[in-house]
Amino acid sequence: MSSENHPLSGLSLVGGRLCLDFANTVGAHDPAADEKLGGYAELVWWGLHGGALDEAAAGALLARGEARPGEAAAVHARAL
Repeated sequence: MSSENHPLSGLSLVGGRLCLDFANTVGAHDPAADEKLGGYAELVWWGLHGGALDEAAAGALLARGEARPGEAAAVHARAL
């Protein structure tokens, strides 16, 4: 698993801090239409891309999200 193989890998991390890069995952004009993290899997991939997660942790979280989709959706909603 590598963050370079995911569509979010092209997302620029230019905020200087991980929290600012997270805030930058939504567009300024229409947040509902421009949100880059459309689901739990994208949230995990973003964490890998941003360096908050290593590949082992990301893989484990993706597997857990697939096994528990309701919990994964709740985590995604809280993150946003």
